[in-house]
Amino acid sequence: MGLLDKLLGKKEIVLTKQGAYILSAMTLYDCILEEINEDFDTSYNDDIDALDDAHEVFYQNSIDECIDIVTNIIQDDEDKKIVITELLDSAIYLDCIIEDDVKDLLEKYIEAFNIDSSYVETAINILSIRAKEFID
Repeated sequence: MGLLDKLLGKKEIVLTKQGAYILSAMTLYDCILEEINEDFDTSYNDDIDALDDAHEVFYQNSIDECIDIVTNIIQDDEDKKIVITELLDSAIYLDCIIEDDVKDLLEKYIEAFNIDSSYVETAINILSIRAKEFID
């Protein structure tokens, strides 16, 4: 952290893995809902410190910087798949049709995590079937 950041009162935040999960969801919700709303906050209230830290990081960084932060924290392949699956699930549940800006965001995560396209296709197919059953 630079001297200017210290003078401006910005504090260095080190996210936990849970904080990185929350931050990834915040980037998606911001893209779909145009803002983070109180429903989002209540869905993550089991780890209030991680939520607070994710908020701070989210509001101090661009979306691309947030993606970099998340991908630097989440290193395990299974954890990467969890993040991608959760993002896809939320996108399909919130939007049903994945719009271009959301698709671009998801592709950035998929590329950054180096997730195999066959995994993504399978996840989308399964999540779409579940979403259709939920709507019907």
